[in-house]
Amino acid sequence: MRSVVITGASTGIGWASAKMLLDRGFRVFGSVRKQADADRLRSEFGANFTPLIFDVTDEAAVLAAAREVRTALNGETLAGLVNNAGIAVSGPVLELAADEFRRQMEVNFIGPIIATQAFGPLLGSDPALKGAKGRIVMISSVAGKNGNPMTSAYSASKHAIEGLSESLRRELMLFGIDVIIIAPGAVKTPIWSKADEVDISVYKNSPYFPALEKIRAFMLSLGTTGLPAEQSDAAVDGGGIAQAHPRSDHRQAPRADAAGMSMMLRMATGLAAFLALVSVAHAGDQGDGEQSCDGNTYQMVECLKAKTAQWDKRLNAAYQKALQDAVPAQRDPLRAAQRLWIQYRDANCLYYGMGEGTIARLDAGECMRSMTEARAKELEGIGQQ
Repeated sequence: MRSVVITGASTGIGWASAKMLLDRGFRVFGSVRKQADADRLRSEFGANFTPLIFDVTDEAAVLAAAREVRTALNGETLAGLVNNAGIAVSGPVLELAADEFRRQMEVNFIGPIIATQAFGPLLGSDPALKGAKGRIVMISSVAGKNGNPMTSAYSASKHAIEGLSESLRRELMLFGIDVIIIAPGAVKTPIWSKADEVDISVYKNSPYFPALEKIRAFMLSLGTTGLPAEQSDAAVDGGGIAQAHPRSDHRQAPRADAAGMSMMLRMATGLAAFLALVSVAHAGDQGDGEQSCDGNTYQMVECLKAKTAQWDKRLNAAYQKALQDAVPAQRDPLRAAQRLWIQYRDANCLYYGMGEGTIARLDAGECMRSMTEARAKELEGIGQQ
C-alpha cells in the first residue's frame, strides 16, 4: 500500500484529497493542529488514515512527524507530499502590519519549505529507501499568477510558492521526484468563512474601508458559491498523486454565472470583474495528434500560435457579440478581462511545451485548443443573456 502525507487535512481541499486517496487504496498521513480534529478524522476515515499533529511553521514538530512516517513506511518510499495547509491574510499594503505579512509568509511559504525538507527524503532522495519515487504537490491558487487588491499578502505568498515550485522541480529531477502545482480558483472551504473573524474596524478611518467591506462580503460569499472541494483538481486526481502522468501545472476556476458576473461587475475595486470573466479549462493527459507541433522550442511556439489563430476565430466572434450585447458599464471590464485572459492562456499553455518529449508538446496544443474553446463558450453564454 502506497502512502501520502497531506498537510492541512482537517477540512476543505486537504480533507477531500485525503478521502479520494483513501478511496483509491492509499494510506494517508494527514496533518492537523488540534487533537479533536485528529480524533474526528480517524473516526471518519478509518484505519488507513493516520493523523499527524503539528503546525507547519513548527519545524521541530514537523521533523518529529517525518520520523514517525519514516518508521511506518518500513524502508519504503513515500508516494506523495501534498503541501496544502494555508491561511489568507487581507488588508491594503500601506496599512497592513509587517507582522501580518510575516505570518502569511510563514504559513503559506515557509511552512511548505519546512514540510518539503522534512518529508522530501522519504520521496526517494534517500537511496536507502526502496520503491517508486514520489511526488510533491504544491497547492497554489489563481492568486499565484494574478495579484488582487487587498489580498496582497496572500497573492505574494502564492507567487512565492510558484517560484519555489519551478526551481524545486528542476532540483529534484536529479532524484526523479516530480513537483506539481495545483492552482484552484475559489473552492468551498473554511478559509473563506474565516474572513468574518477578521476585525476590519482598525481600518474604519482608512480610505480603503469601503472596499474592504465589499471584499470581505465577497470572500464570505465564496464559501457558498465556490467550487466544491470534492470537484477541485486537488481532490479529483488526488492532488496529482493518483494520476499516472499528471501535468506539472493545473489551473482551475469555477465558471461565473450571470448573477455572479453582474454582482462582480458592481465591485468597486475592479477585482471582481476579472475573477468573473477568467475561466480555465483543462486539457486531458493525452493530447490530440492533429494538434502536435514538432521542432525546437521556438518552432513549436510559432506552430502553436498559428494553430491558435484558427481556434481564435470563434473566440473573437463570441467576444465581439458579448461586447455588443453588454451594457456600457460592462464593456471596459470585459475588454480588460479579455486581454488578461489571452495573456494568461498563452503563458499557461505554452509553458507545457517547454518540457521534453512528445507528451509535453501535445499537452501544450491541447491546452490552447481546450482553453480557447471553453472561453468561446463562456463568451457565447454572456452574449445570450
